[in-house]
This record gives sequence, structure tokens and C-alpha cells, in this order.
Amino acid sequence: MTDTATKKLMLSFPRWKSERPIIYHLVKDYNLVVNVYRALITPEAEGHLVLDMTGTKADIQRGMEFVRTFDVTINETG
Repeated sequence: MTDTATKKLMLSFPRWKSERPIIYHLVKDYNLVVNVYRALITPEAEGHLVLDMTGTKADIQRGMEFVRTFDVTINETG
């Protein structure tokens, strides 16, 4: 059995990236369970998400690397 972990993160991304299906790919491609606590997403404005990512440590790390490819800033909130 593989150990799972949870990371609470805040994602801040540039306005031109806010229409990308980032959460979809985290779930589908990286096998993560994503729980969104807060989101402020406005077309043509900077976006922010506060969420938990749950999965294996390796999948979480790979998912975070994927998110960074969109020039998204990731801050661990707890």
C-alpha cells in the first residue's frame, strides 16, 4: 500500500493562464484528489486558488512541477 500525503497550497497565476484546465490535469494526469477551499478567478485578472492536494508524495511533487510550467507561484499554507 502506498502512503498518501496532503499539502495545503495557495496558487497564484497570471491572468493569461487563468483559463487553463489546471485542476482537471492534476486529477486526471497526476492521480491527485483536489479540494478547493477558496478561489478568486476573474477573466483577464490574476487568479488565486487555495486548495489541498492529496496523493502520493511523488504524485504531489509531479503535480506541483506541472503547475509551475504555467508560471504559477505555489505557496504552502500549512
